[in-house]
Amino acid sequence: MANHITTVYIVRHGQTEWNVEHRLQGYQDSPLTEFGVRQAEWLGEAIAKEAIDWMYSSSSGRAHRTAEIIKGSRTIDIIDTDDFKEIGLGSWEGIFSNGGERAVS
Repeated sequence: MANHITTVYIVRHGQTEWNVEHRLQGYQDSPLTEFGVRQAEWLGEAIAKEAIDWMYSSSSGRAHRTAEIIKGSRTIDIIDTDDFKEIGLGSWEGIFSNGGERAVS
């Protein structure tokens, strides 16, 4: 009987505009920054030769975009699921983490 090893990679989305601004995101979305895109590209390059059978992503745009970049030219689907979505922060979403004003969404 052959030994089969399953490897699971758990990845956080790349840096977003709201990360830079120190805003609480929750369910609200914020696009990846140039650096966030580059972070995803670096990881994609680092694991380019790894066999990946499935990719799951949070249904948030920032997470899905990160997964798309990491996926590269692989011919697999990205399966979006709310099960991986960040917790909702209600009325706190968009405020600065230091308690400042809320962002306009």
